[in-house]
Amino acid sequence: MEPLLDVRELRLSLPGGGSVRAAPVDGVSFSMARGECVGLVGESGCGKSLTSMTLMGLTRSLPGARIEGQALWDGRRPAGAASAGPIDLLALSERSMLQYRGRSVGMVFQDPLSCLNPLLRLDYQIAEVLRRPQLTDTGQRAGLRGASLKQRIIELLDMVGMPQPEMRAQQYPHQLSGGLRQRALLAIALAGEPELLICDEPTTALDVTIQAQVLATLRRLQQERQLAVLFITHDLGVVAQLCSRVLVMYAGRIVESAPTEAFLRDPQHPYSQGLLASLPGRQQLRSRAGHERLYSIPGSPPRPGQFPPGCRFAPRCPRAADVCRSSYPAMQASAAGQASCWFPGAAADSRPASSAAAVAGEQR
Repeated sequence: MEPLLDVRELRLSLPGGGSVRAAPVDGVSFSMARGECVGLVGESGCGKSLTSMTLMGLTRSLPGARIEGQALWDGRRPAGAASAGPIDLLALSERSMLQYRGRSVGMVFQDPLSCLNPLLRLDYQIAEVLRRPQLTDTGQRAGLRGASLKQRIIELLDMVGMPQPEMRAQQYPHQLSGGLRQRALLAIALAGEPELLICDEPTTALDVTIQAQVLATLRRLQQERQLAVLFITHDLGVVAQLCSRVLVMYAGRIVESAPTEAFLRDPQHPYSQGLLASLPGRQQLRSRAGHERLYSIPGSPPRPGQFPPGCRFAPRCPRAADVCRSSYPAMQASAAGQASCWFPGAAADSRPASSAAAVAGEQR
């Protein structure tokens, strides 16, 4: 089956001072099938959010931005668009991209309070999407008006688990809790009936109880609507609960791709092993005072424009060899999936691997 979205060698470069250009997203490739939930993980500054924003066409306005590669879309498309073969979203003009953004592809951002308009009620903000012509499998249909519009707003709020949707629709963002604002943002993203939903750390600012409710809502909607979800997060416990496949990103590139269970049980890349070893509840180091402290990966990710010549993780890797420092390893098949490493699967330490159920339990 052809993928719904096929990203090939995506690259975003920005001016880095003088003639130097920095590439925070540098050759990212992955694909997603219909109804699949994929987790994109990695440290802050690795390029996860910029990857998603570039796919949505939101980095085009950055001063000096240069975007290369392809993002081939094989889902619904507006009336009059070419129907034969996938369409490259990156090659579309901004006017054409408006036909896909929020319709074929929706996005939920990390901080709903900064995304929702504080001066407008929820019903008005959801209605802005519903009034626009909607994409369907057979083309486009007219936007909603009148009673149908009001009914659909209530249906969307109820769909995402908003209590008392009729009352909440009349409220402003500041009158809602963080969890309810996140549900409102999710309702706006779903109003265009997208086939792909990009979630950029949507549960980071929520407490554990509300996070579980939002994740349960996402899981239910994905199953009911066969929604493809790209879930960006730092929380591997969330990945264990929600995602069927994991992409690990480091210094602007994908360094590992594997099914979630296999990734959590037997990570192949030393960076992935370090991320899992950093989880609370796993074997921890003891300080001189006898207290347990969490393991942390030494050093920090390199800044864009200052990447080392070989493997970008080599300066922090406990088993880096000369070849790692001189040549970047291509993505190659491993026991559990694919890894960009000269020595995939070699144990970096004696810390035990964990199953998806164990990781999810530790996070809970």
